[in-house]
Amino acid sequence: MNNLNLLKISSAGWLVAMLVITAMLALTTNLQAEPKNVAKERATYYKLINERQVIRQRLAQLDRRAAQLMQQGQDPVVLHAEQVGLQDKLDLIELRLEIVAARLGFDVPLNDPVQPEAEVVEEDPIRAKANRAFERGRDRTMIRLREDAKRLLSSINFSRFLAEPVVDKNNY
Repeated sequence: MNNLNLLKISSAGWLVAMLVITAMLALTTNLQAEPKNVAKERATYYKLINERQVIRQRLAQLDRRAAQLMQQGQDPVVLHAEQVGLQDKLDLIELRLEIVAARLGFDVPLNDPVQPEAEVVEEDPIRAKANRAFERGRDRTMIRLREDAKRLLSSINFSRFLAEPVVDKNNY
């Protein structure tokens, strides 16, 4: 205690100084431990981005296959169920990605989500309830069919097609 008298520091002042030093050491220790957590969070962030991309590619494949089946006159119910399952998984991954991005202060990269077409009200309420489970898959398939039809129509040369006579003049 003689040293305290020489420095003219009271016991309360000494106690406050020790608490400040302890707090600074505790903060320094936490800051040193944080980079490991940040590195782990970053790894999770990039992993989720990759998972999201893989699922989006798989959904695009299913959209194409379902559109092809519908063009052939078949009902792709199994594909619609798989589409719905993958879409649910994609929604969960995007939610986790947003949470991790918020923790790290990162932006979530845009992914150009597929917008489903407006719902058509069906007259039969029982049929509407039965089909509700597959609506998102069917919407995605119809969007893909619409894109294929637009691509087909854009490939047709209508100016040449319309320039040809409709009626064969040799038969008259």
